[in-house]
Amino acid sequence: MLKLDALLWINLLTQAYWLLSFGYLLLFATLGYYWLRKEQDYAPLSPLPPLSLVIAIRNEAANLPALFQHLHQLSYPSLEVLLVDDHSEDESLQLLQQAVQDALVAGKDWRLLQATGQGKKAAISTALAVAKGEIIVTTDADCSFGTDWLERLTAPFTNDKIQLSAGPVMSAPLPEYVLNTFQQVDWASILLVTRLSFSIGSPFMCNAANMAYRKSAFEQVNGYHGNNHFLSGDDEFLLKKIISTYGKASAKYSHQPQLLVRTQPQKSWAEFLSQRARWASKWRSHDFKHVLVAAMPSFVLLLYLLSPFLLLLGKAGGLAFAGLWVMKIVSEYWVVAAVMRSFGIRFNLAQMIIASCMHPFYALATALTIGQKNWEWKGRKQASL
Repeated sequence: MLKLDALLWINLLTQAYWLLSFGYLLLFATLGYYWLRKEQDYAPLSPLPPLSLVIAIRNEAANLPALFQHLHQLSYPSLEVLLVDDHSEDESLQLLQQAVQDALVAGKDWRLLQATGQGKKAAISTALAVAKGEIIVTTDADCSFGTDWLERLTAPFTNDKIQLSAGPVMSAPLPEYVLNTFQQVDWASILLVTRLSFSIGSPFMCNAANMAYRKSAFEQVNGYHGNNHFLSGDDEFLLKKIISTYGKASAKYSHQPQLLVRTQPQKSWAEFLSQRARWASKWRSHDFKHVLVAAMPSFVLLLYLLSPFLLLLGKAGGLAFAGLWVMKIVSEYWVVAAVMRSFGIRFNLAQMIIASCMHPFYALATALTIGQKNWEWKGRKQASL
């Protein structure tokens, strides 16, 4: 009797893992389908309306020279650049002052502002109080972009119903092979989920490093009121407020390669985990649906961490273990490689094997880091939620 019960449990456990394997394959098939599906293309606005590009800056002296170079290369004609210093403690302010003077000589409309409060949201709100543009675009000081990036990002506003437009963000190359690979794979997964959520009419995430919205919409939803106390979230919270006010069809996401914004990668595993955990720490402020979508991958990856126990269950368990990991690696490689190819990034199976095997441990480490008492971001601390 005991032997029969043991065989029954082994059978149920192996079947459950086979179900997980096929479910994971189906998930990535869905992500791949929506990523590869042709998206609606918009012609640039004509005539191009006044636009304000807002960049909040705190302790970014190392990144500012490259940022200025990219800003000078932008082709958008009616462009106001608002550089907001968020009480920098390095050489950023001096570099900004010189850059604005140089831009004035070159006939460009750049302005330097001092944030009236602390934090990125306060800096952006400071800029919007004086912005002349009908459309607001935000990015970060450590980002790079193409010359016609603004024309492409704002093209969806030809539809009067569109209030917010967002595009893809990917980390720039990093010399450290494993960390570089993992960060790019992680960014690719974020892009896939973002694309899926917009495609099925339930957008819940985007990135402020590549985002545009109508100034009137920002004012209508009362900006960041209600979530000013978070160090991050200037993108997700604003997206949700706009959708709540104007409807799900009011936000548009495009993953065209010409729209890609590159952001500087984290230089160490500790910085990377801290950043991702800080992003995830806002979960209590979201609705149940958002929390469930965010928590499900962590639960699934926990099952992957426990999967070596299948090897103790004989031949059936060994086959289930092999099938689980082969399907995971193959499905991830098929879809992630498509994302990488979209942006001209070289990617091979060896990189996917490394990232795929590390992924469950990364998810566990991030979950454990969320509970830390204080977050530090650019010299500022905030108690965890």
